[in-house]
Amino acid sequence: MTGLLGLLLPLGLGAAISPFPTTICIMLLSTRKPLMNAFVFLIGYSAVLVAVGVLAVTVFGSGGGGDTEPSDRSVAIKGTIDVVFGVLFLMLALKMWLKAVDPNAPPPGWMAAISSISTGKAFLFGLIMMGTNFTSLPLYISGLKEIVTANIGTAQSIFALTLFILLVVVELLVPIVVYALSPHRAGALLGAARQWLEKNNRVITIFVFVIFGILLLVRGISTL
Repeated sequence: MTGLLGLLLPLGLGAAISPFPTTICIMLLSTRKPLMNAFVFLIGYSAVLVAVGVLAVTVFGSGGGGDTEPSDRSVAIKGTIDVVFGVLFLMLALKMWLKAVDPNAPPPGWMAAISSISTGKAFLFGLIMMGTNFTSLPLYISGLKEIVTANIGTAQSIFALTLFILLVVVELLVPIVVYALSPHRAGALLGAARQWLEKNNRVITIFVFVIFGILLLVRGISTL
């Protein structure tokens, strides 16, 4: 279990570094129902992780207790997944770096509708945001394959999965907790954080793609 958590920690931290969902969460904290909308957004965001994680553990998990060694086939699959995601990340980083950014481009129209978003739509928005998150999902899936092939038993696999999901969604938990503790003071702090994230979104995303692209590629090649 200790070795597994050591593998999951960098992947979870990388998956948590996703500026866009954090920005949306901060924007929801300035709506008419700030905590409700942000919390429901978090639930929707987490629901995708829970569904995929439980499916992986129950369907692909061995359910063993550490008495057997992983087969050559499972090791090859693990390595292949990491190599594929590593190459994908590096390609996305190169694409983002080469793509010119228009500083005068207006924000998407849907961002203006967030101020009047309903609770139901906030939940749906969370589902969509994670379902289309090409920064966090590959790292999450890479972590899942470590859990399901760790041969630590179902109970410990679920425990590791829970910790992993909490680590991934910490980017949303932090602004929600900050606002809940001090709604009046949190406004300026979260507003400054939102401006910084919007300004550095591209740089942060490229950084994550490059660092974890290399990490996954090296890990995958060493496994094969």
